[in-house]
Amino acid sequence: MASSSTAHYHIQKLLTGGLIREEGNGYVVDRVFLENFVKIGGTAIPLQAPLAAFFSTSLVILVFVVRPEVLTSGYLLGVAVNTVGLAAAAFQTVNDFRRRI
Repeated sequence: MASSSTAHYHIQKLLTGGLIREEGNGYVVDRVFLENFVKIGGTAIPLQAPLAAFFSTSLVILVFVVRPEVLTSGYLLGVAVNTVGLAAAAFQTVNDFRRRI
C-alpha cells in the first residue's frame, strides 16, 4: 500500500461491506466470498467447472468417437461413470453460481 490512509480506506470498505469485523486488536474475516471459486484471468469460475468440462468432453469422445460395434460392459461402465461424474459436477457448478448471486 502506498500509505496508511490507503490501507485505512480499504479496511473501512471491508467493514462497511460486512466482509470483516473488528475483534480485539485486529480484524477477522466475517464472511467468505467466492469460497468455491478460482480466479482465472479476471474471471471467477466454480472449482467444479473444469471437472464438468472434463466429464462432458470424455463422454462426448466415448459416445461419438469410440463407439464400439459391440457394447461391452467396460464401455457401458465408462459411459455410466462419466454421466454420473458430469451430473455431479454440473449440479455443484450450478449451485455455486446460484450462491454467488
